Amino acid sequence: MTQKKQKMSEEINELTTVVEYYKLYQSASTTPPPPPATTDPPTNAIDNNTSFWSEQEEWTTNHETTLQSKINQNQSKCDIVSSSPNGRYIVNQYEKDACLNWENFYRRNKTNFFKDRHYLAKAFPREFHPLYWDELMEKGEDGTSGNDENDTQHETNLKHDDDDYVYVEIGCGVGNAVLPLLERSTLLAKTQQIQNNNPPPSKKISVWGFDFSSVAIDLLHQDERFIQAQKDGRAKAAVWDITCTSPNDILLSQEGNQTLYQKANVAMLLFCLSAINPTKMKKAALHASQTLKPGGILCFRDYGRYDEAQMKLSSQRNKKLDSPNFYVKSDGTRCYYFTIEDVEGLFGEAGVV
Repeated sequence: MTQKKQKMSEEINELTTVVEYYKLYQSASTTPPPPPATTDPPTNAIDNNTSFWSEQEEWTTNHETTLQSKINQNQSKCDIVSSSPNGRYIVNQYEKDACLNWENFYRRNKTNFFKDRHYLAKAFPREFHPLYWDELMEKGEDGTSGNDENDTQHETNLKHDDDDYVYVEIGCGVGNAVLPLLERSTLLAKTQQIQNNNPPPSKKISVWGFDFSSVAIDLLHQDERFIQAQKDGRAKAAVWDITCTSPNDILLSQEGNQTLYQKANVAMLLFCLSAINPTKMKKAALHASQTLKPGGILCFRDYGRYDEAQMKLSSQRNKKLDSPNFYVKSDGTRCYYFTIEDVEGLFGEAGVV
């Protein structure tokens, strides 16, 4: 497991982990397919994404102690259960209305709230090499060193994998990550020749999105980029509650002969797990990991402990729910703030690391 913590300008701190799905399948007969480019990445390429994840200042235990002290000072007014006679009922109601609050969020904001995520190839160059390999190679940012055993495995297995390359985003919302990826997939599908006479990837690259909210999925279905990709067989989107439904029960076609189980080369959890009650996260992490093909990779990105948003919520009245570091926002949606250890524990128990 590689783990990195970032502080991006004009954004709150975010905790990021790329989890490689090797341990669970270490004895499997199949091996992970690498990025589907017909040209091998340069063996002397430099991983230039280091600066993307760089911290502006070193995090110390003193920082943690100071911020935790501030949270503790506001505990009595922030905690819903202890500060309100009906606190337990209120907290339970937020859990009961979790889906309704997200439905209302998307009815109110439609596609106007989140910006499209065009940074994925920069943040995860190896994982998104199949879609951005021409740009990444041109910039020397393909994420491979040529000396890493996993890089070599990815490059070698490409030549022996006959399946299409599949990206799956869990918690896709209205498609702020899915749609930019589909734009690239459409471009590559139409391209017959690219710079330097290198042919485009020969495999079909599909992008599938799943979300808790039916309103969000309906909005995604209405986007012209999605509609065209779906006609070409490169896009799917459906409602999925990962806290209670296994990917084995998510049908990919009306015929019902294929499910989501072990279909993804790369799965994404981008600011999704934090919205789930911590008591349900283990099951959600397990279900997310089960979407991966043997050797697939899970890209995880979410809110980090003590970031600006948490400190703001922790100072307000009646915001903390019945689990540590779990808060409700003004729109009724909820958010948990992770540590690296939280993530390691969740996906370790899911058998991913």
